Amino acid sequence: MPDARERMIDTNGVKLWTTRQGFGVPVALLHGGPGACDYLAPIAEMIEDLAECLRFDQRGCGRSENKPPYDVASAVADLDGLRSACGVNQWTVIGHSWGCCLALAYAVEHPDRVTSLILISPHQLLGRGPWSNEYRTNFSLRLKSETLHRYRELRERLPNASPDEAKQIQDELIEIQRPTDYAHGTDPSKFLHFDHAPAHEVNALLNRSWYTHAADAEFQASAKAIRTPKLLLHGEEDPRPAWPNKQFAEDSTNSLFRLIPKAGHFPWIENPEVLAAALRSFLVRHAGATTI
Repeated sequence: MPDARERMIDTNGVKLWTTRQGFGVPVALLHGGPGACDYLAPIAEMIEDLAECLRFDQRGCGRSENKPPYDVASAVADLDGLRSACGVNQWTVIGHSWGCCLALAYAVEHPDRVTSLILISPHQLLGRGPWSNEYRTNFSLRLKSETLHRYRELRERLPNASPDEAKQIQDELIEIQRPTDYAHGTDPSKFLHFDHAPAHEVNALLNRSWYTHAADAEFQASAKAIRTPKLLLHGEEDPRPAWPNKQFAEDSTNSLFRLIPKAGHFPWIENPEVLAAALRSFLVRHAGATTI
């Protein structure tokens, strides 16, 4: 990718905020949510001497244009449009949480354009499954009884709420969930801060689209058959169970699973040394990155 920093890129009929940093092999960083904004600068900083990293706000998120449709097909097309706009033939794609789902869908659609895949804290990688009840149990155990009661009360009110009230409820639900995503003993001052409000509509529509997309048997078979080297990383204290991601790696071609100790859903905050070492080693081995 040519050297450039922050700019808007018009692709696939939507204007997307982007920024680049670093030098080396091309890498795309996909934030989670869905409906959040880019928060992956710390990941880029871990590898910026090995890779030129593209970060961006996905459609309808953060600084990017709020323009439907919000579905998996559009998200995949947006990402490939950015690749083309940046003059890249192939790149490594790194996703976090929902960003892992998008990365996987992109690799299934465009396997010849992905050098390697790194999936950090994958969530609902192949849609809904038996892990859901385990996650809900782990989540509930991390809340005080009065907070859990409040969470359940808000969830019950949400379907019948007015648009303004629904936004307030959703914002409060996010705040209740935040501490549960971190390893025990993590300093709250280090919790991830989002520079832009979450896009709740994007979240709802993209989740719905992903559940349909991921439930397709042909997609699941194609995802597991991708020959692209894949690294799945999961914090051992993430309330989302690790075993679905481990199972996916075991069932997939050319995949490696690694558990990150003393980390929850955001391992770069809680165990940055281990995460950085895993990223850098994989990029050198599988993406052609070289150290100076």
